[in-house]
Amino acid sequence: MLTTPPPHTPQLELTQDDLLAVFHGLFENSLVAVLLTHPDGPVLAASPEACRMFGGDEATVCGLGRAGLADLDDPRILALAAQRARDGAARGPARMRRVGGERFEAELSSSVFAGCGGTLYSTLFVRDLEPQRRAERQVRESEERLRFALDSARIGDWEVDLRQKVSRRSLWHDRSFGHADLQADWGYARFMGHVHPDHRARVDAAYRRALAGDGDYDVEFLAIGADGRERWLWSKGRVYRDEQGEPCRVAGVHADVTARHQAERDAAEGLERLAAIIDSATDAILVADADERLLVVNPTAEEVFGCPAARALGRPLADFVELPAPLHTLRHRSGVTLRGRRADGSGFPVEASFSLGSAAGRSMMTLILRDVSQQQSLAQAREALEVAEAANRAKTDFLAHVSHELRTPLNAVIGFSDLMLQDAAAPLPPEQRRRVEHVREAGGHLLAMIRDLLDVARAEAGHLHVEPQPVALAQPLAEAVAIVQPIADTAGLTLQFAAAQVPAQPVRADPLRLRQVAVNLLGNAIKYNRPRGRIALSAAPAEGGVEIVVADTGEGMSPAQLERLFRPFERVGRERSRIEGAGLGLSLSRQLVDAMGGRLSVSSEVGVGSRFAVWLPWAGLSSSP
Repeated sequence: MLTTPPPHTPQLELTQDDLLAVFHGLFENSLVAVLLTHPDGPVLAASPEACRMFGGDEATVCGLGRAGLADLDDPRILALAAQRARDGAARGPARMRRVGGERFEAELSSSVFAGCGGTLYSTLFVRDLEPQRRAERQVRESEERLRFALDSARIGDWEVDLRQKVSRRSLWHDRSFGHADLQADWGYARFMGHVHPDHRARVDAAYRRALAGDGDYDVEFLAIGADGRERWLWSKGRVYRDEQGEPCRVAGVHADVTARHQAERDAAEGLERLAAIIDSATDAILVADADERLLVVNPTAEEVFGCPAARALGRPLADFVELPAPLHTLRHRSGVTLRGRRADGSGFPVEASFSLGSAAGRSMMTLILRDVSQQQSLAQAREALEVAEAANRAKTDFLAHVSHELRTPLNAVIGFSDLMLQDAAAPLPPEQRRRVEHVREAGGHLLAMIRDLLDVARAEAGHLHVEPQPVALAQPLAEAVAIVQPIADTAGLTLQFAAAQVPAQPVRADPLRLRQVAVNLLGNAIKYNRPRGRIALSAAPAEGGVEIVVADTGEGMSPAQLERLFRPFERVGRERSRIEGAGLGLSLSRQLVDAMGGRLSVSSEVGVGSRFAVWLPWAGLSSSP
């Protein structure tokens, strides 16, 4: 029986068997390895935990002995053995060996006691330190990886002991506030001193909410660094509490997010610039999603399709553009002509370019459209003009050819008529003479018409021959009067011309063409005059040249007739009258005057008469004012 109980322990009446039962329970269920040995002898017993730790069964472990289980090369083994021999107990770390020879660090505790009969025994308690060291190593490596990640990302971490009023910060924490090195003194007041005045109330409120238990501390703010620079910081922290729920520690991280804020500002400005470009584009721009519904409609598209963007957004693209295939199959194409549809249902051609892209994970198709209605109309007009010009050239060529073929036999008719009238050896009877004169007169009229027809054809073909030169007006005008005077006399009309009043200064003109124009104008004044009417031919200086005027007292013309007056073959309503003419004289006269650098104008009043004016520049001037 035990006679000396442990201090402060109630006395127990234990038998030897009780003691053995207690020892056996401790030995079998110990969480550390237990070896029972003689102080300097063999290993007598090994606990189950010892067998697991050393990697063998009890017989094997005991068979290795103390020399096989301890690494005798470790001087700490000898030091512990000496301590136990001196003090009866020893405790400390040392290196042990497993059954397979693997060495491991362990914490040893050994003591010597006397058994029944005075036999000395020793117990050796072994705690394997490798799991703890492995865990410590893993924690250390994890901390190193975390530190490397934080430093690589330039994220500063911090921790504050609220009870001890002590803070721990990393170098990047202090650098985020513009300090090159860790600062010796840091506290909440110094932290708030770096926060921009406009943001302090918000940051302080976020911190106090976290202390009160309302979630984590998470805030972005503008900080003023020790270097004077302003930078955006993101701070996130967590409050840790004791068993009573009181805050005891706060830990968190700081990160400089200035670059992100700048990128967000740049992106916003880029979007604004892009929106401005889209809004100011002269082409219609539509953006549709993968379902072919409109996401963007610029102002030009509103105008082109006659539909406000507010009404167009979200509607199917097919409401506005007839696509040749589903949108997702079109990819990138340009210069494609499609059919557009306005809000009122009318269709029109558009030239389209489209490209497929994506933004924020969404597929989108951008279409740039241009209304080509006007261009197509112009192209059709040009094509029609080319066709008309080709037809006009063909007509001109035909007229020139036919006129040439007609002049040859006509000249023969006129020539033989002259011979018959002038044949003194065989004079014609009066009746036949009258008939031949009529033939010659009709032939002359037809020849003049053919000549005008040829001149019109040449003018339309651009081959009208005109040779402007200094010309004194009196002579060509007098010659024209001499040509038409007999006709005027026959018609009972008065033709007035004061040659002496014609300016002597020469004008720039072709004398033959000028006479031709004067004959045409005087001839029309005679043909379309009233009985016993008057014709006046005059010339006077005007606007850097001279104005030649032919005025008559004929029927006059209405404004509608004046609009058609200078068209070829136009006789302004007198086509069925008995007055001869083909409607070529005035058209040809205007082209001749234009070719000489002058201009031909007309004014008329129904029932009063008409006034034709030809302006020609003085010699030395080249064009009409």
